[in-house]
Amino acid sequence: MTGFAALILGLAQLACPPDVGQIKWMDFEFGFQADGARYQVTASVWDRDRDGRISGKDLVRVDDATRNGDSMGVSDAWFQVGGKLAKGMEGKRKRLQALRAACESRFDVKGVPKITTPGKLAKSLNAWGGVVRQSPTERLEADMEGWASELCKEGQHMEQSELANRLAAKAAHRHGKIAQRRRQAIAHEVAKRWAMQCAHLKVPPKLTFE
Repeated sequence: MTGFAALILGLAQLACPPDVGQIKWMDFEFGFQADGARYQVTASVWDRDRDGRISGKDLVRVDDATRNGDSMGVSDAWFQVGGKLAKGMEGKRKRLQALRAACESRFDVKGVPKITTPGKLAKSLNAWGGVVRQSPTERLEADMEGWASELCKEGQHMEQSELANRLAAKAAHRHGKIAQRRRQAIAHEVAKRWAMQCAHLKVPPKLTFE
């Protein structure tokens, strides 16, 4: 397939001329609960009916999916969206602050199933791939990476040692089954990787002499 027009950021409406084709939304992330599990999906969506929103008959390609934080090993899985699932995805799209989009020419993907509810999508995801389970320490490290990313966005300088202590403290509540010494060791490893991003150093004012 061939892409047209420039990629854009933000929610300004992207108009696709009839001779170009359809809007493609990229890296669209949405989550849902089904069968007692939490699913998170990253997908590309094509506006097949050209109504400027995610709705029935639109085409979806699942690029990645997790179940309770574990990778499901799903990629390049296609379906046609509709019903309750389409409404939920559109609601998430409207709340996003930014979403990459482009105009693409139309193309055909034959034999794709139509999925209309979160429950049906969960069953399809489980059929398309197998859950790749993370070890407790792998999940701990992944959580610490996410916490460090948030802590370093606060805009204030944080020493590596302080970051490690804060990561270890947060881990004590969620990952208490892992030995304290192991939690602290991983916290220091993650803090070392994020040291530069957390170094929000203030530039001293210029000195003037009269």
